[in-house]
Amino acid sequence: MSKCEDAPSTILQLRALREKLCGKEKEWKNAFEIRDIVVQKIVEVHAYASADNAEIHIVHEQLECILNYLQVPLVEPETGE
Repeated sequence: MSKCEDAPSTILQLRALREKLCGKEKEWKNAFEIRDIVVQKIVEVHAYASADNAEIHIVHEQLECILNYLQVPLVEPETGE
């Protein structure tokens, strides 16, 4: 089969792929919005933690907020017992 004979099949495959990707556009947009929020919060925590007067409990609270936003289960610190 020549390349010309495969062209209609290839075009149909490309159209199907385009439709599939366009359908996922909203999912990608939401994912990038979440990413932007998380990056912004991490930058804020980093800036605060870099300050000389940063308090560890505030950094801990801010990190916990990020983890909660991402719905990550929190791990309790080991007590060393």
